Amino acid sequence: MATTKNDIKAYVRVRPLSSKEYGDYICLPDHCTVNLTEKKKEERKTTPATPLAKNSQKIKSDGMVTPRKTLSNSQTFATPLNNSQQPRRDAMNTPMKNIPHSRPISNPMERNAPALAYQFDRVFGPTANTEEVFSHTTESFVQEILDGISCTCIAYGTTGSGKTHTMVGNLQSPGLMRLTLDKLFQTMQDDGIDFDVQISYIEVYNEKVRDLLNNNSILDMSMYALSRSVESTSEAMNVLEEGNKIRAQSATEMNAQSSRSHAILQIQVKTSYEGETRTATLTLADLAGSEGISENHKESASINTSLLVFRRVVVACSSNEKPPFRDSKLTKILKESFVGNCKTIIIANVSPSDDSFSHTKKHIGTCSKIQKNQHYRI
Repeated sequence: MATTKNDIKAYVRVRPLSSKEYGDYICLPDHCTVNLTEKKKEERKTTPATPLAKNSQKIKSDGMVTPRKTLSNSQTFATPLNNSQQPRRDAMNTPMKNIPHSRPISNPMERNAPALAYQFDRVFGPTANTEEVFSHTTESFVQEILDGISCTCIAYGTTGSGKTHTMVGNLQSPGLMRLTLDKLFQTMQDDGIDFDVQISYIEVYNEKVRDLLNNNSILDMSMYALSRSVESTSEAMNVLEEGNKIRAQSATEMNAQSSRSHAILQIQVKTSYEGETRTATLTLADLAGSEGISENHKESASINTSLLVFRRVVVACSSNEKPPFRDSKLTKILKESFVGNCKTIIIANVSPSDDSFSHTKKHIGTCSKIQKNQHYRI
């Protein structure tokens, strides 16, 4: 029986360090402690320390540190001066770029502040693959859709945090879109359910709604996007690939192919079984990543503004206040995902890199307000 209560859950997925980021964390001299795997620790034990160069780090009596170049690249590190200054996690002995000479350590995790606590429905670590994420998130959507309950999954996070990898994926590691559609079509075929599936694919770029399946035409909010009828996952993924070819993308400091628009795939599912007809919508959204203002000021400002409104909507829904849906095209489109008969999952994709610390704290802080089923301390 379909429920009339909106259900919103929050998940966090932490992506692994990239090869470049991992290299930035590694420093051969023994006095530079980092969070390495056991294998790397064993390698370090057998690696002789290299004498420090003339520009090596010097510790001053006033508690300041001067930068020291690493052996592998030109990144600079700020190393704790003594055990009392050790950060709460070893991984936070992190590279600090372009540090002025004799600048004190400024990593937020190294301050004498109480540990922050957040609550989520589940947290997926760097070793979790997308299939594991699927089994705990959108796999349950299939039965909900067949019961006539609309469902939404939103990937949310900073640029380069793995949102598109989580939602779209690739041939070697399919994303939630393919895995969910696979399960949906397989279930309908196995149960002998008659179905009609229509797909539409739109993006919100610079506060304009574009139809990715209709030559990127601009839509008014009162207009409906062009839909395609599909009968299998492969047909649906072909439609998705067609739309992704013209989706707004550009290179950023964090990602060579960063999505610069909010992409929303909507799947209308009409089923007929034993004389009963049901209709539901499956919405899968890959939001653009938040970041600092780039060279394209208008683009960055538009993304950050829409994400700010999105966060306000999430907070308002969690505190029973009136959400500001009308303040952004994105939230207008996603309104039905937060009200009425709908199941919604928000996956906060975060990076373990120190460069993304402020964004990570902001995103998990927002998502922790949604639903507090399990407690995680970070």
